[in-house]
Amino acid sequence: MLVSKVFDGRPAAGLLFTHPHGDHYGLYKKVPDDVLMYIGPMAKELLKVLVTRLAYISVEKGLPVVERMQTYQSGEELGVFQNIQVLPFYVDHSAPDAYMFYIQAAGKKILFCSENHPVIRVLKGSRQWSHLRGLGTSLKKPVLIGPVPGDRLKHDVFMMLARKNANPARKSTFEEIRDEFYPLDGQVIYSMRDGYLKPEHADQARIDFIGDCPYKQLHIGGHAYVETIASLIETVNPKVIVPMHTERADEFTAIPEFAPWADRVKVLADGEPLNLDEL
Repeated sequence: MLVSKVFDGRPAAGLLFTHPHGDHYGLYKKVPDDVLMYIGPMAKELLKVLVTRLAYISVEKGLPVVERMQTYQSGEELGVFQNIQVLPFYVDHSAPDAYMFYIQAAGKKILFCSENHPVIRVLKGSRQWSHLRGLGTSLKKPVLIGPVPGDRLKHDVFMMLARKNANPARKSTFEEIRDEFYPLDGQVIYSMRDGYLKPEHADQARIDFIGDCPYKQLHIGGHAYVETIASLIETVNPKVIVPMHTERADEFTAIPEFAPWADRVKVLADGEPLNLDEL
């Protein structure tokens, strides 16, 4: 998200990244050099590794851009924007080091929830930040990843975090491990939306990966259910709700759980600014 600011009387912008998913940071190379960028500390380290691995696909290298990103900390105010207060908070998502932002600007209070709870809310009244500390909190623990000998895998219990094969022309490492170790005593846990496995929205690559293996469905992380979003709206009691990260913002109030707040929904077109003075 962009946060306006002023340096020496000249308008510029600050850019806040919520989490290290490609559809949220993908245009980072196009950010002008004089625009400050901020991201979570673990997310920055992940991007440094990722963009280095992907450097072969682009002449324009991404590591120098990531290196100049600055970091914020959960629960600590980011006090670099003139007349704008930004307070990051951890949120649960299918990406580590994901955040939402509580912003105070122009006499308004905004809860920017991005993909984790896909709405922007302008809070009314004089609620303090402490009221929001319990929303969407997430544990932040390091995960050690490294090579493990095959003979050890055969004797130890382990969990493999796998994804579909994006290149069907060759067999992925995930598929090789699945074929070797699943028959021993394996269990597939499917953690995404079950709609991808049904004809209407079938994702054949996911279906092929599961194959004939029996699986159990266990939704973890990812995106919030509508009931969770509705609970957040009820808790925050916003003056205005702006649906985001969706191609069907006009249908937001058609969801029964959101119907009670239909008169508060403001749909913005792509590129249309949110004028706080009009709220």
